[in-house]
Amino acid sequence: MKAQIVLPSMRIYARHGVYDQERAVGAWFRVSLSATVECNDRLIEADLLEGTVDYGQVVGCIRECMSMPSRLLEHLVLVVGRTLMDRFPSILHLELSIAKENPPLGVVCDEIAVKMAFFRQ
Repeated sequence: MKAQIVLPSMRIYARHGVYDQERAVGAWFRVSLSATVECNDRLIEADLLEGTVDYGQVVGCIRECMSMPSRLLEHLVLVVGRTLMDRFPSILHLELSIAKENPPLGVVCDEIAVKMAFFRQ
């Protein structure tokens, strides 16, 4: 059985950015994901966590990746996506978006985001 796991919006304070000031001060980032997961029917019917992905571990993995500063949002999304795919073999497909709130662009902009898709080969 396949399930769609959706984390629509998780806010994390982190220190990413091209400029030294961005990494020194930090900013709020919004992480969103949708993952297609291969579940174990028997374990799901028995109401056991082992039949699916532990959402707490997914969030912990994201927090761990977000704690390592990146200059580019593209690099950050790539690192988080690859790490999730490596650590959770039951994830078949992952769509991941990371947005930086109030980016320093010199205009009023709520956020800027980078979105990537990852597929199990």
